[in-house]
Amino acid sequence: MKTINVGLIGIGTWAQYGVIPILNLLPQFRLLAIQSRSLNKAQNFAQGHKVPFYYDDEDKLLRNDKIDLIMVTTPAPTHFQYARKAILAGKNVYTEWPLTTNKTQSQELVDLAQENHVRTFVGFQRRYSPSARFFKDLLDQKRIGKIRSARVSIGVEAFARVMPENYEWTTKSENYTDVLTVDVGHFADLLFHLVGQPNLVIGLTANQFKQTTLFDKKNRTKKVPYGLPNNVTVMGTLLESQQLFVINAEGAQDNISGMQLEVTGNDGVLMLTNTRAYQNEADNKLLLLDKNHDTFTRLTIPGKYDTLPKNDLDNSVQDAGYYYQAIAGDLMNDKHTTPSFETAVQMHEFISKIIDSNKKLREGE
Repeated sequence: MKTINVGLIGIGTWAQYGVIPILNLLPQFRLLAIQSRSLNKAQNFAQGHKVPFYYDDEDKLLRNDKIDLIMVTTPAPTHFQYARKAILAGKNVYTEWPLTTNKTQSQELVDLAQENHVRTFVGFQRRYSPSARFFKDLLDQKRIGKIRSARVSIGVEAFARVMPENYEWTTKSENYTDVLTVDVGHFADLLFHLVGQPNLVIGLTANQFKQTTLFDKKNRTKKVPYGLPNNVTVMGTLLESQQLFVINAEGAQDNISGMQLEVTGNDGVLMLTNTRAYQNEADNKLLLLDKNHDTFTRLTIPGKYDTLPKNDLDNSVQDAGYYYQAIAGDLMNDKHTTPSFETAVQMHEFISKIIDSNKKLREGE
């Protein structure tokens, strides 16, 4: 396999902002076909981006025997149906996180993929930024000695008090798209990739406003109930049981606090920080505090971690590019180094522990 032919299901905001520019940037991939519910939209997009095949029906796309990898970039509630069809068609499949809206469906996809001997990938790309990969290597090299604790804090403007009406679906719990499932999911994956998997998990969630105002293109508004978490705190132990971790995530921020991830060790502290958690223009800053310094010093990311062709894309998009490079390496060399649907099931289990813990703690109030 010299080039991986991609069939893309969904050409929405993230696909256009992130997925398609990266596929066009990397020589390992060729965007061969797209699917949209609107045939006119699919046709216009395909002609504008020189994509050979376009469809308004995913079944027609899946019958294209030239496609090597299906990428699903639609909203979370639709992931299961598209991924399932792709697997049954014998296609390798990549799906954005959340993989599905519940663990049962995700586990079904895992089992189905094993039965049909296809490869699966889930969109946990934050672990692939140059700063995150250098951070991981420093930890593995014991740059700060044995790990003592880890924490990550995320603040985003998403899931706000006022949103466009086309985001109304995110206000419903069955769609599995909120601060807990999306933001905690993405950054918990990064944290646990760096420091190891959790053992004990204790979580609390809070809803700090009970309704959301939706507005349409004519700026008419309506209010809808909102009962999902917009503030989450999780703590627990890592596998060695004496190492503690903390995760805090807050949505609907007017003053965005971005992302800070810190790991302490016996010989120092490493920190990643960024003014934004998403759509960040620059890579995270990597800071080190050790016994030779009184304050944090910024580390330079070695050039070997920058493996993308020259581009002017936002760093959050480039993170996906580094991940896609790893996917290409796995597919072309029959390796298994990247997050799969099994990884997604683990994250479902982690989030379920938070939900269950919150329920028990709240019942004891």
